[in-house]
Amino acid sequence: MPHYKFQAVPDIFVDFAPRCAADPSFKVTTQPDLAIIDRSYPGDDEAAAKLQPWERLAAYVKRLNAGAEPGIKYKIVYLTRHGVGDHNAMIRKVGQKEWDTSKLVFEPLCAARNLPYRPTIKELLRERMTDHTCDRRSSKTYIAETFPEYAIEDGFTETDELWRADRWETLQAHLSRKQTVLEDIFSSDPSESISLAMHSMAVAAVGRAVQVDASPSYDEATEGLQGL
Repeated sequence: MPHYKFQAVPDIFVDFAPRCAADPSFKVTTQPDLAIIDRSYPGDDEAAAKLQPWERLAAYVKRLNAGAEPGIKYKIVYLTRHGVGDHNAMIRKVGQKEWDTSKLVFEPLCAARNLPYRPTIKELLRERMTDHTCDRRSSKTYIAETFPEYAIEDGFTETDELWRADRWETLQAHLSRKQTVLEDIFSSDPSESISLAMHSMAVAAVGRAVQVDASPSYDEATEGLQGL
């Protein structure tokens, strides 16, 4: 039984759910200003008008958390879909180290703020499980040796215990898995802004978990990014 109820706060980011429902071929892409709606927020002072939309939103979330009742938390969550599958061929062509574009993007940003680039690998953020072998993950030992700078969450098993060769994970089971991992993140990570990198069906399941969209037609373009 879920311990938390998740609900996206409306009118913060551009809502693409209606367009996805009307046009199943539409894919959400990364938008200018990361789709933040340029608006004022309750509690803004005169100086807020001079701030950029992201700065105003970050200050608003901080105020919400400061005044929230016990058991209520607010976070900015960005959902990023993985890059185009051609990366597999390019890794063979140029090598793993040269093709690790996440470092090219995020390490300079972290260095500018004197922060380490250390993403955490979360088991339950994985794609909806199918009988495709590409859904089966590598061993914990392989992941740790290949990505020594990444953190691996506690309880991460040595072998993949989720994937099955003879079945697909049901939509409800996948949704329950995303509910569980969101509960884990909200209860253990104090950050007010987080970013989750996932596959497209996982992005859609997180959206349904926070009641943004109940339509299976919701889709995000490869390398796309959206906020909640």
